[in-house]
Amino acid sequence: MANSSSIVVKKFEALEKLMIYLSAVIVAIMMLLTATDVFLRYVFNKPMQDSFELSQFMMAGLVFLGIPYMQSIKGHVSVEFLTSRLSPTAREIIKILGYLFGLFIYVIVTRQSGLFALDAWKTNDYTMGIVHYPLWPAKSTVPLGSGILCIRLILDIVHGSVKLLGRQTEGKGGKVSS
Repeated sequence: MANSSSIVVKKFEALEKLMIYLSAVIVAIMMLLTATDVFLRYVFNKPMQDSFELSQFMMAGLVFLGIPYMQSIKGHVSVEFLTSRLSPTAREIIKILGYLFGLFIYVIVTRQSGLFALDAWKTNDYTMGIVHYPLWPAKSTVPLGSGILCIRLILDIVHGSVKLLGRQTEGKGGKVSS
């Protein structure tokens, strides 16, 4: 059982890495798009059509595809001024409560943004600019990234709970490895 669950976790971590690589590709495309637009604007006096709008769409993917990986490496900003003075058990409880709150918020974000993306796909929603870009791909990155983040938060809650229960068992004379 533990072996099969660790395989699932490894596959999930690979998915998170794939998503952060996609985020990096989006950054590269945005840089190339912006550099090309600047070059065409100042050298040929012919800017690219809708390059700013495309960059805005890519920003959603850049942000939301990267969030789960950042959570997995605990790369988000955290303030430890008060929690550093607490016991390890109290710190773990506060972390778990934070993950639960984040999970609550991101379940709502996932659901609502998923409905918006689905609606954009069903109604064939597109931009009103010179070039008509469909909106569903950009809108779909929000529920995708948020949904994967929800799974990551569940894993963090389980890991923190196991760690917490292990500390409580150790205190009663038993040894549990976490």
